[in-house]
Amino acid sequence: MLGDGNLSTGGRSINARLRINRAGRDTAYARWIADVFSTYVTKRALSRRKIYDARYGRYYARVAFCTRRHEDFTVWHEAWYRPKKRVPKDLLLTPLTVAIWFADDGSIHQRKNGGVEIKFNTSGFRRAEVKHLAALLNARYEGGFGTYGGYGNDQWVIMGSTRVARRLLRDVDAVFPPLKRKSKFWRFGFLDSPTPRCRECGADTVFRNGRYDYTSHAGVRTVKQRFRCGTCDAYWRECIADPP
Repeated sequence: MLGDGNLSTGGRSINARLRINRAGRDTAYARWIADVFSTYVTKRALSRRKIYDARYGRYYARVAFCTRRHEDFTVWHEAWYRPKKRVPKDLLLTPLTVAIWFADDGSIHQRKNGGVEIKFNTSGFRRAEVKHLAALLNARYEGGFGTYGGYGNDQWVIMGSTRVARRLLRDVDAVFPPLKRKSKFWRFGFLDSPTPRCRECGADTVFRNGRYDYTSHAGVRTVKQRFRCGTCDAYWRECIADPP
């Protein structure tokens, strides 16, 4: 429910059902969700269609997932939608919870300094709820997440830097759904290239800050990785390639 999930009531039944809409390229992810909720779905759990976007004048492929109505979803509807959509106070973050949340509303951006910025779009929740979610993330990953506004209509996001990004992605990697367009970022480089602790203060807030690649007049090539500490701002280089 932190991501793209939507619980709705209505129709002949008093119970709620779960609906999730994804881009057509996320069909494997939608099938994975259908397997998770296999006891609540029918043969028509997944449907495909094209949606017209008037902003760009083109059609986009979509895949929709929907369960049958069930009392189990009604219980969750009461927790998340009474009186309107909200974050339950007793919400617990598990690796799977965070994985789904990140798969739906999370993103990672590479910074010019070599570090990364991890972000959760939380525009569907009020400011107090966004701060509560950030507090839950900080409790699980030992701090580093903050809330940021100024995105119009009182919309807020949660962001963290390289250190907490590594902790979070290591936590969710084993249970992350089949969504390669997101997981390929850390499974092919980011988590496979650990950074050292700071030489000055010992903190694990070190990020890569570009490379130094130099060839002398004698033809000797030196390649060094630049590192910078986010805590004390220490800066140094380490050789990552031996001369030929």
